[in-house]
Formats: sequence, C-alpha cells, structure tokens
Amino acid sequence: MTTVLQKQVLVSVHNPALQEAPKPPENVCNWLDQNEWNNAKKKPEPKTEVVRMGNDGNPLRDQYGNYIYDKFTDNPKRVADYQGWIKDWEFWSKEEQELERVRELFRTLYTLYVQLKQESETLEFMIGNGILIDHTGQSVNHPILAKRVRIEFNSDSNIIAICDTDQKPELYTLLLSNLDMVSPGVVQDLQQRLDAEYYHPMDRIDTPAFLQATINSLCVDGRFVKMNEDIPQGTADKFFLQQRPVFFLRRRIDGLTKFIDTIVADIEEKGELPVSLANIAGANIAFPVTDYAEPTLEQSLAEVGGEDVDILLTKPANKEQLEIARQIGIHDAVLVQGPPGTGKTHTIANLMGHFLALGNSVLVTSHTPKALNVLKDKLPKSLQNLCVSILDDTNKDMESSIDGITEYISKHTTKELSNRAKQAQEERQSVIDKLAEVRKKIYTINFREHEPLTYNGEGVSPIEAAHLVNLHASELDYIPGKIKTGAPLPLSFEELTQLYQSNVQITADEEKELNYNLPNPTKLVSPEEFREVLKRCDTLNRQLREAAKKIDAQIELISISSGLIPDFFIRAQRFWKSLEYHSSQCVILSVIFLATRSGSLPPSSSSKAGTPVSFISSFQ
Repeated sequence: MTTVLQKQVLVSVHNPALQEAPKPPENVCNWLDQNEWNNAKKKPEPKTEVVRMGNDGNPLRDQYGNYIYDKFTDNPKRVADYQGWIKDWEFWSKEEQELERVRELFRTLYTLYVQLKQESETLEFMIGNGILIDHTGQSVNHPILAKRVRIEFNSDSNIIAICDTDQKPELYTLLLSNLDMVSPGVVQDLQQRLDAEYYHPMDRIDTPAFLQATINSLCVDGRFVKMNEDIPQGTADKFFLQQRPVFFLRRRIDGLTKFIDTIVADIEEKGELPVSLANIAGANIAFPVTDYAEPTLEQSLAEVGGEDVDILLTKPANKEQLEIARQIGIHDAVLVQGPPGTGKTHTIANLMGHFLALGNSVLVTSHTPKALNVLKDKLPKSLQNLCVSILDDTNKDMESSIDGITEYISKHTTKELSNRAKQAQEERQSVIDKLAEVRKKIYTINFREHEPLTYNGEGVSPIEAAHLVNLHASELDYIPGKIKTGAPLPLSFEELTQLYQSNVQITADEEKELNYNLPNPTKLVSPEEFREVLKRCDTLNRQLREAAKKIDAQIELISISSGLIPDFFIRAQRFWKSLEYHSSQCVILSVIFLATRSGSLPPSSSSKAGTPVSFISSFQ
C-alpha cells in the first residue's frame, strides 16, 4: 500500500462506485426497456403501444384474431408517473456521466501508474507549463518549463494521486537549442535564472512573469498568452508561449550531454586529461605497471583468509577481493567481471566499507534501482545511514540518513568516538597478530605432516606409516584406549627404561599370575578372623587326633579342587546317612577351608577350578 502525502499532492482522484439508476414505477416498467434506463447516456423513452396481456399471461385478440393494443397515453396516471420519474433519472444521468468521466481519468492514471512501475528506468511523468507553439501550430507544440512528478496509489481508499517531487524545475533546453531564432547564450541565461529562482509549473504568481520574460528573450516576434486565453489568429507573431499546465509522459533524458559538458568544464579547470578518456579518444596510453614486493609468509597466509592489515573490510572476503581493492587504489578504473551469483555485489559492499573507513566518498551507479536496493541491504547496519539512495523522486532516504547520523552523533562525543576508534584499531591489530601466529603454527604442523619419518635408518612417508599402523592395528595396539592428541608421555625416562627391562625380568608364569584380577579388599578375611580360624583349626585337629587315638583310627589328608567341593558335600551327606545303619562304626569328619589368593571359596564362589582346598577326613 502506498501512502499519499497530502502536502505533496497536486491532483487526487477517487474512483467512485457505480450508482444504480432510479427504478421506474410499476405501471411504467413494462413500457420501458431495462437496459435503457440503466444507460446514463441515453434517455429512456416509453413505448407508444404494447400488446394487452390476459390474466393467463397470453396476448389478447379481438373477434377477428388481431392483437389488442394499449397506448401509453391511454392512462393519464401512467403518463404523470413517468414524467415524475424521468426527472429523477435525468438528475441521476447527469451525475453519473460526471462520475464516469472521473472513472475514466482514474483508469488513465492507473494505467500510467502501472506503466511507470514497469518501465521506471526509461519513463518519467512530468508536469509542464509554457506551451511553445509556432504560428502554424504544427512544427512546435511542447512545454518549455517542466518538473518531474510521481503517481501514487492507495489501495485502501482507492485513491490515485499525482504528487510533487523534490526534483528542481528544468528548462527544455534541447528544444530551445534547436530553434534557429534562439541564441545559445539566451538559453544559458534563462537556465541560470531558473536555477537561481524556483519557478514551479503550477505556480500562478511568479511563473507567468518568468514565462513572459522567456518569450520576450527568445523571439522578438513572440507573444505570451495567459491562462484561458485563445491564441490570436491572423497576427504577425511567429511563436506563442501559452500559460497552460499539462501532464505528460516522456522518456528519461540520459544526461549524456550534461555529462560531457561537465567533463569538458573539469578538464578546462584542472588542465589534465584522464588516461581513461584519452584511451577512449584513441591515445592508447599504457597504464603504469606496479611492481609488488614479494609478500611474507604471514601476508600470504592472511590473504588466504581474506585479510590485509591495510585493507579495512567489513564483511568476509577472499584473496581476489583484496587484489581488487589494491588495484583500485592504483588505477583509475578496474573492470571486474563474473556471472550472476559469484559475489560481485558482496565485493562492492566490502569495498564501500573500506573506502568509507579511509574517509573517501563513494558513488555507486546501476542500470536498475533493484540492484542498488540489494547492495544497500548487504551493507552492515552501522554503515547504512551513511549511504543515501537516489532511487526515486523524493529525499526520504536522505532525510532518513541525516536523522540516523544526527541521532548517533547526539549520543556520543567526539572524544568518545576517537577513543573507540583507537580501541577498535588496537583490538583489530591484536586479532590480526593472533591469527598470524595461529596460521603459522597450522602451516608448520601441516608441513611436518609431509616430512618423511626415519625408522631404522630408512625414510618412511607419513602416509605409508599410517597405512602400516592401520594394517597391523591388532598387533601394534600396545596402549589400550584412546590417546589424547598432544598429551605428554605419562612415564619418565627411568620409568620407561624399567618398563622395557621387565620384559626379561618377569617370567611368563609371573606375567600370567600378574594378569589375574586383584581380590576385593572388602571380601578378604581380616587378620583377627584369620587367627581365630587357625586357632579353631588347631583345636579341631587336636580333638580329631585324640578321638582317632581312642578308636584306633587312621588319619588321611585329602586335597581336592574347589570345583569338586559341591560333589564332595553330596557324597559326605550320603555317608552320614549311612551311619544310621552302621552304628558300630564311628567316623568324625572335619573339613576346613583355607583362604587363598582369591578369597574364601565356598561351593558357589567365583574361585577358579583347580585351586586346591584342603580338608581332613577321619573314619574307620
């Protein structure tokens, strides 16, 4: 939606809605054609007579078979009703025709609005005054005072308006310069007067006096014609300048003539011809070739990251953009080519930040406004207020930039900004130094990765060594787990020497025994408990020997594996049951479990099969 600014509106047109015609009375409707009474340009006339209809809706006939007709004037009330209605219709018709002309104007302006939107690069809408007409009215008929205006449309209110712009009025010098009776000096004087004084084509006070003076200066046989006056006929005047404001559409003037005039004036003032213009004229002057010093390692590495100490870029860059910035600092013109999407707009935005940081002014031109809008959006937010886009006929963007700059300056003092700039410069230099140091380390590490490794007097490339280690990973995996890159060796040289000597000092059986898991200290028998067990064992042995001596029994020491303990207990239970049937025999059985390296070994423990468990059996 476009908002129409009331203070700039020259003409405003609202698109009126259609108004229905007043409906005729019922007794008149059948005598009129409905399409006629809704047409504001044609007065509806009643029919002279109509066929009389019966109650059944069919036409009535007389006794001879002929249709029976009713005349409109047969009913005086019907005639009076028609005459009363036709007055209302005529009032509606007059108003509707006025509204239709407004709609036609609205449609015309809207068509121009769309056309200007589509062809804004080549067309412009103007308001002019001072129509120069020759006495024949055929060779010349054009305003000499013109000013650019714009068309705006508000879809909410359905209003289209012609609004003024901030562009200065201009004199149609191209037309005046082609007239034989006009001196170029006169045209230049009129242009200077127009530049000094502001004569708007719509002004009714000062502009008529300017037009009067203009025709008097242009031609002695010229006459000024005021507003609403007709051009006189049969006079000896050759040209007429009529005060009559008009709107017209024209192709944009490319400004080539003014551009050339400005260049000529600049050359005359400075006395120097740019090499680029001299080459266009065919001089073929060679541009000076600059010898660059060989960059250092730090500079070469920084260029890969798009960084240079002397080039102040605001966005990520590459080596090519740095080279473009260097070339622009040396030559008058640099041509950068590339297909769409290769970063040309990004490069321009980066270069603008560099030049603004150096305190330079930058002019960016483009064939279309869209390209400039895209470029401004790519600039950092902090720089956008420093950029003024001249993309339309207003100074809105300039006012916005001035407001942004004023607001920023009002919040900071000059000393504060100077200190911040100095601090930013120091921080930037610190970051650049740290980046240079890190890049150099990375480069050194990367270079070392390609140095050959020496093994047993032979050189092996890192790739071959890595391939060998990967191929024999299962055999060469001496250190379990992951090794952190850059971690120091956890052993000293003496500890490492002792580790290697252990390969011959420790036997295979000892190494196997060392591989066993250490017992959980919480599950081991305490010294007090162990002494109590030994004491109990001695008491039982003594009692066993005394009992064996009384019954004249023999004592055996049996050694079994812990894996056979469950089976032993089953056999022992069966043996005890058998004593019920052999009461004459007396057997005393005592089993003592001794602690081993892996702790106590009950029948269901986790002791290894084959670990000896001692017990004493006594029987007869």
